[in-house]
Amino acid sequence: MTSLYLLQIVLTSMGAVTLTILLVYGITIILKNTMPKKIPKKLPYYAEIPFGGDLFYTYAISEFYGPNPRGTEDFLEALLLKWIKEEKCIVDSQNLNPRESVILFTETEDFRKEPEKELYRILKQAIPNNKVTIADYQRIILKNMVKLKPTLKQIKLRELNKMKKTEIVAKEAKLNMFDRLPEKYYTFEYEEEINKLLGFKKYLIDYSIVGFRGSVDNESLMDYLTFAQLLGIETVMTRELSNINPLILKEKYDKSVGVNHNS
Repeated sequence: MTSLYLLQIVLTSMGAVTLTILLVYGITIILKNTMPKKIPKKLPYYAEIPFGGDLFYTYAISEFYGPNPRGTEDFLEALLLKWIKEEKCIVDSQNLNPRESVILFTETEDFRKEPEKELYRILKQAIPNNKVTIADYQRIILKNMVKLKPTLKQIKLRELNKMKKTEIVAKEAKLNMFDRLPEKYYTFEYEEEINKLLGFKKYLIDYSIVGFRGSVDNESLMDYLTFAQLLGIETVMTRELSNINPLILKEKYDKSVGVNHNS
């Protein structure tokens, strides 16, 4: 009886230890795959917008390497800025507070990528009267995330397949359950792409709007703004960018109502 009791205690203790080890291991894996990675201090700046300005490729490679906690929301907010620049969305009314400016989703069908067209359709369908403020747009994203996720997953897989074909990643590469690319699939070319991305993010953080204002036109500033939003940059200087520069909004609004700044 005593021996059986001792055996039961030993087995119970082993079970508790095993459970603790598994729990710690699980938490470690989750943190490793969900926490953003820091930018190396010695990484050189990359001043040009990377990857030919391809927002979808940049989103995918950023998520594969080390997503920021709001990666998907930042991507969808960056898409809105892209659509404003391309006039798929129109600044319908301008407000002193950029976040309260009203954006009109047009009836456009002019999209080169089918997933982008689908994201636009889902979001437009969720917006009453096709009009939304920046602040409300952020809430609509969260409310419709379940509908958006399949298309977002499709974007990631499509971009991963492109990377395989061009041998940016190993041909057998596949994403883990967190949609991250395990390091065993990295190539030299992939690490070069990552260095471009991180070097550009470092450049945006350190120079921000102070470096861009007055040195580039509003269209180029809109591109930097869009990528700053995509990369989740939240420094004091770039906060103005991520909320949409009021001057850019005003120019877009004036154009929509027929104001000619050149006359």
